[in-house]
Parts: sequence; structure tokens; C-alpha cells
Amino acid sequence: MIDTSIRKVSSKLPARIRCISAVFIVLGIAQLPALHAQDLGEWEIFGSLQSFIFHQESEAEYETNEMGIAHFAKSTLSNSEERATFAMQQMDIFINKPINDQFNAFIDLEFQVNYNSDQNWGAFSVQEAWLNYAHSTAFNVKFGLQYPPFNHLNEIKNRLAILPYLFRPMVYERLLVSRFYNEDYIPEQAFLQVYGALPLGDALYFDWAAYMGNAEGSYLSKSEGREIYNITDEDFEFLGGTDPTDFKRKLYGGRIGVRSVDEHFKAGVSFTHDYNDIRDTTKIPFDFFIRSRDKQSLLGEAPRVRLGGDLLYRYGKLYFEGEYIKVLPYDYPPADKVGFNYELDFFSLALFYDLFEDLTIYSSYSRSRHTFVDNHEFRVYNTGISYRVNNTISLKTQWLTYEEESTPWFGKEETTIYFTFVGCSVLL
Repeated sequence: MIDTSIRKVSSKLPARIRCISAVFIVLGIAQLPALHAQDLGEWEIFGSLQSFIFHQESEAEYETNEMGIAHFAKSTLSNSEERATFAMQQMDIFINKPINDQFNAFIDLEFQVNYNSDQNWGAFSVQEAWLNYAHSTAFNVKFGLQYPPFNHLNEIKNRLAILPYLFRPMVYERLLVSRFYNEDYIPEQAFLQVYGALPLGDALYFDWAAYMGNAEGSYLSKSEGREIYNITDEDFEFLGGTDPTDFKRKLYGGRIGVRSVDEHFKAGVSFTHDYNDIRDTTKIPFDFFIRSRDKQSLLGEAPRVRLGGDLLYRYGKLYFEGEYIKVLPYDYPPADKVGFNYELDFFSLALFYDLFEDLTIYSSYSRSRHTFVDNHEFRVYNTGISYRVNNTISLKTQWLTYEEESTPWFGKEETTIYFTFVGCSVLL
């Protein structure tokens, strides 16, 4: 499983050289003379780039219960912060290799947040690398690293140049990785998928897909050998990134839906089953462990189901997109015993209007809730403008309000953050 967080890149020289060498090999192939291109077949190299400047103002208020002699006394604290930054948010280099009428290969190389290996800024990752076999419209097989179909946005979340957003809906946005573990809500990777589309008359298609992949990222072995899930023989270990679990803990999922031929209408339901690795305690609020007398009794792994629904509809210049996700861990007595609730939900609704052919305005609302031992709720109110200068360049502006409320044992926390984004997307 590729970690999608904005993480530090290893500063070890060999790893850096391998990363840079891979990029130069790809770019070198793109510059091969025409004779060599004919020998190798046609490579299609393209990509997307999105950069912005954003301004942020934060307000936080904490209402705490201070222990008194015979009662709890309340006190309120508050603070504020302001910051601004320029950033290359994300650049993707896509490489498509048509092999014949039935086979093609695809690679997505992704650079995030001012990537610089010398400075340990941002991250570089291979997000997709797969081979596709197209037997017919009704039946296809895709093998290799890939985004699985789950709701509408999951497969296209990194195609930033074709999205109107600078800041994506909450659980799809990498900039919010410190607040949302994307994989808790959505499946991040699959490795084998069968899928297709069946005509329903002249106006509709029935889409279907089924897939499987590795267990969630926290199970995967780390190159330094500190994996959370230990195999029987600790001396028998591969390089980091391999999954040491059995097939029981792997990801299984699928999506079925309908869409119109002109794609002005699309609706579907999605499903996954895997395991939530509760040994990874970074996902659990710290205040729970202050209260818990038996932390070890909770740690383990819980079977988990994700359910999703998506709906898109366009009528003339007006169109909307909606998504819902519900995460339901089940059959885990240790959590039931201590009153720990792992359920999550996410809801997003966006309304778009084309003022002109190249100018779109939109507004959206997203909300996520989880309980654990306390109630947490996150809300995002969003308004934006996207102007398509031409088929390659889009200028974007976005105003966003992020609200977070929680009720830990010691009181109440409220945070509000105001963002202003101005940026552009480029199809490379």
C-alpha cells in the first residue's frame, strides 16, 4: 500500500538516486528519436500540474474542566493564527503504452507539495502502474497498482487539471491528511480488477466492477523492519511495501451503477471489506488512552465494511455531485467491552453552474463524523470559480471554511479555519 500522506522522504542517498534515476529514464524515453520510438512502439506521455497560493486564518477555542475540591470548574482558552504560502500542490506524469488492440499499460508518477528530496519536502510516489486487458466493453481485466472504483471521485481524485477544485472534498484531500486518514474512509489501492459496462437500451449503461488488493497500509512491512504485523519468521522479510498478511485480511470490493450514454447522469453503490488495524494507535484519540485502564485489551484488528453511494446529474448549465460513505467495523468484542466506537461517516454535496462555456461557479458542503469515545464532527463550506483559459490552462479561486468540533473528556474544543486559494491547473 502506498502511503498517501504528505510525509517526509527518506534522505538516504541510494533511495534518492533510485527515485531521480527513474524519473530521468522516463523523461529520456520521451526524447528518443523517431526511429527508436517506432522500434519501441508509441508512448503517450502527458500529465497535470496544479499550483496555488493560499491564505489561512485559524481560530480555536477550548473549554476545559479543571478539577476542583468538590466539583469541576470551567475555564475557556482561545488562540488564533494566520499564515500564507505558495505551493506546487501536485504534479502527475502519466505514461500510457498501447501494446495492441487489447492490451495497454499505464503509469502515474506523483509529486506532492514542493517535492524536494534534498530538503525532505513533499513526497514522490508511484500511484498507479497497471496492465489492462480489454476483451470487450462488457469485460475487462486490470492488473497492477491502481485506484479502485469506489463512488465517483476515488478513481479521478488525482486528475486535478480536470477537476474544478483546488481543495478537494475532505477525505480526498491530501492537505488534510493530519485530520483524515484517507484509507479509513476510502480504499486507496487495488491490484486486480475485473470490470465492464453493459448497455441498457440506447440511453444507459450498467457499470460493474470487482477488485481485490493488499490489507490497509499499516499492515505493510517497512524497509526498516518495524512492521506492526509480524510474520512467523522475522528473518524472512522482503523489501518494505509488501503485505505479510493472509488472504483473509486483504481488501475486497466492488461497485455497480448506471450512467447515461452522454454521462449527464450517473449513480452507483460501492462496497469494500477489509480489516482495521487497531494496533496503529495513531488513529485513536490520545485522550482515550488517558482514560483507558486497559489499553492493550483494545489493540488488535477489527473486520470492516465500507459502504458508498454516489449521484451525479446535469441539466443544462446546472449540475450537482453527491457522495456518501459509511464505515462499519463489526464483530470486535474488545471495542464493545470498553465502549469504543469505530464507525465513520462522510457526506458531500456540490452544486455547479456554467455562467459561460468556460466559466463555472460552484458551492459545496462536506461533513464527516466519528465517535471513538467522544463525538467529533468536521464540516467544510466551500465556494469557488473555475475559468478555462483554453484546453490546457484553468484559473481557479476557492474560499473555504473548515469547522471542527469535539467533546473530549476534559471539555469541548472548537476550531474554525478560513482558507482563500488562488491557483491554476495545467494539462501537460
